[in-house]
Amino acid sequence: MMLTQSFDRRQSISSVTALIQSSGQVIGPGKDALLGGGQSCSHMWGEPNYRSPTPVRGLQGSLTNEALGEFFQLWDEVQNVSLQAAADGIKWIALTAASAYDLFFMATEDCPYGELLWHSRAPSRVRFFMWIALKGRCLTADNLAKRNWPHDVLCPLCQREDEDCHHLFVSCDYTAAVWRKMRAWCNANFTIPADKNRSLAEWWLTERRRFRTSYRTDFDSAFMLICWVIWKERNARIFQNVSRTHESLEDDITEETAVWRVAGDFLPIWRVITFVAAEGYSLPSYSFISVFKLVSIF
Repeated sequence: MMLTQSFDRRQSISSVTALIQSSGQVIGPGKDALLGGGQSCSHMWGEPNYRSPTPVRGLQGSLTNEALGEFFQLWDEVQNVSLQAAADGIKWIALTAASAYDLFFMATEDCPYGELLWHSRAPSRVRFFMWIALKGRCLTADNLAKRNWPHDVLCPLCQREDEDCHHLFVSCDYTAAVWRKMRAWCNANFTIPADKNRSLAEWWLTERRRFRTSYRTDFDSAFMLICWVIWKERNARIFQNVSRTHESLEDDITEETAVWRVAGDFLPIWRVITFVAAEGYSLPSYSFISVFKLVSIF
């Protein structure tokens, strides 16, 4: 790089920084290096006619290229800092335990389904799985490809389209057949994820509103259970080479529902009987009777 006398001191510092980081030389007080065109950089080491303090006058020993380059960059930055001719003082800031705690959550994202998911009655491992599934981060074929891990591109359930989270839980023909079976079994009036090809999270948040508020948590549990069983079926086909029809998968879902009900993941039966007796079976099919069938395994 050619430097001329018209370059100011700040430009010279930047030039020396670039030079020492690229040339491999070690320079410091008492040493010299040549810039492009044969110009010496010895004027950087503290000539007394500069009005401002020289950047490296107080440096001791021979610094590495990296350290010296970082020093020049720092010096370059502080040239725009002006100090006030006033006495130093102490300035208190409003720091409380609550504000310090809030700092831990500055990087959190606004998730419309976070509270619903983590406060649902599904088992912990299923909630964690659904968190990943709703974000499209399950280890489906597309995510395996990003990691350069072995994978089969086609969906193991339908063997027709490329596999990703949206296809596996929304648009896959096998998944759609399972949802239709469960909808018919519950005698419920709700759309399945494949009907409008919405995202899984959008479908869940929309369809749960069809149920009465006190029974939406049961719909949440059923939704997570079906996705969880579909994911296990997908893994069984890949790792165990075992496949089942969507009819047999329906039986597994109803059996798993009974287990979850015993564990308290669905509405207790005594609450169902009390509510039905009080209402006289006058509810629409998609609000409570559907939930009653879903949580009552005889």
